[in-house]
Amino acid sequence: MPRAQRIAPGLVRLPVSNPASLGGGAPGGLPLTLSTKGSFEEQPVGLIAPRGRTPWGCLFFIILALGLLLGLASRHWAVIFIVVSLIVFWGAYNSPRRVAAENVQRTLSLLGARKAERAAQALEPALRRLPHDDGLHYLAALLALARDYPAEALAELEEARPRMGIYAEFHHLLGRCLRDLKRPDQARAAYEEALDYPAYPSRAVLLQEAEDFFAQHGDTGTAARLREIRQEIERPDSEAAKQAFQEGLERLDPGDE
Repeated sequence: MPRAQRIAPGLVRLPVSNPASLGGGAPGGLPLTLSTKGSFEEQPVGLIAPRGRTPWGCLFFIILALGLLLGLASRHWAVIFIVVSLIVFWGAYNSPRRVAAENVQRTLSLLGARKAERAAQALEPALRRLPHDDGLHYLAALLALARDYPAEALAELEEARPRMGIYAEFHHLLGRCLRDLKRPDQARAAYEEALDYPAYPSRAVLLQEAEDFFAQHGDTGTAARLREIRQEIERPDSEAAKQAFQEGLERLDPGDE
């Protein structure tokens, strides 16, 4: 059974056994999933979710309780234990990752409430503390797209590419940014890469988006084939639909203009 995977401080990817249950919707029309090219049996789709909170208050009182118990045997060692433990506790509590995790929790809450501007403001302290965290940059890209800032989103996606480039959603969002920035050749490559992920839950949205893009740029052959695929996928959770999706992608020929 696949386990939750850490994406960023306070953020995990939870494997989903039934991607069809997720639907295609998300706050602001953004995909809040992360999908790989694994087989359906390997649960290639994961949901972006907040990580469980650490019970810091409980840990503090546990340290005091253990110190008191140790004090029954040796007051000297009890004092040393409490002082050292509280120093370690204070360091962990004020670490950049823990504080960033709190920022991420608030960011996700605001994004779910469709308050993208406030969500972006909530994420800024986390990015300042951990400027090289790929997962944080990916989340920042989602927020930039939610606010219709494709250039900012593209810059954040490039920062996130080393770790997040294995997911369909990364390439879908990349194609969307490049499309909005009037860079059709690069947008086409990104859309074609995203289309190569058959388990992607938002593939119906992707197919419609890619179909419109290719049609607008004169590639009516590819647009027509994408339309055929989209029409064949009536039940995304059926084996027939999966097979139709795969066979349709294999018929796509990027060389046909």
